[in-house]
Amino acid sequence: MARLGSVDFYSLLGLERDASGEDISRAFKRLAKLHHPDRNPDDAAAAAARFAAIQEAHECLSVAERRLCFDEARALWLDSQLGWEEVLLRDRQKRVAAESEAEAEAEQNREARRAAQHEAAEAEVLAKAKAKAKRVEAERVAAAEQAAAEGDSLKAKRQRRREAKAKAAAAAAAGPGPSPAVNTPCAEEASQISAPSNGNGDTESGESAASVPQERD
Repeated sequence: MARLGSVDFYSLLGLERDASGEDISRAFKRLAKLHHPDRNPDDAAAAAARFAAIQEAHECLSVAERRLCFDEARALWLDSQLGWEEVLLRDRQKRVAAESEAEAEAEQNREARRAAQHEAAEAEVLAKAKAKAKRVEAERVAAAEQAAAEGDSLKAKRQRRREAKAKAAAAAAAGPGPSPAVNTPCAEEASQISAPSNGNGDTESGESAASVPQERD
């Protein structure tokens, strides 16, 4: 068995380092069928060696704990194979990548805050608009009710005026009624004064009428 980390199991299975468990399983099944010794009778020894390496890679990468150990051992082995300049370059690249990732995350956070502030501002504007519309509607309803009340009052006044005019017109059309005759002492006295008596109970007017001879035809 090769030293852990000295053989790149990912490359052996034709995978990337971020391959999923399903990718690892599919790659192993495909390569196992291809390099199985029974399918390569002409080169059984080489096929058996390749099959064993493929099986070892699958057993290592298919278990999460083993895969983590392999990744760490592979990194250490690669470090041991690199010169100091290459190690510094790799570390610098890691720092740059980490800084870029941190900056991207910070930008995402800033964008999220700006979006939240924008949504809050829009919500505030919408709330103010709704409140204003509600207030205007309430004022309109109150004005309409007041106008209706004033209209009803004016109609009632006009109705009372029409009724009063109608009563006055009816009374004027009927006219004043005949005054009843009333015999009072003053009236009798006035009649006696207008026709004085001659002492015999006859009025002067009666005597005058009798003394005047009647003309004959």
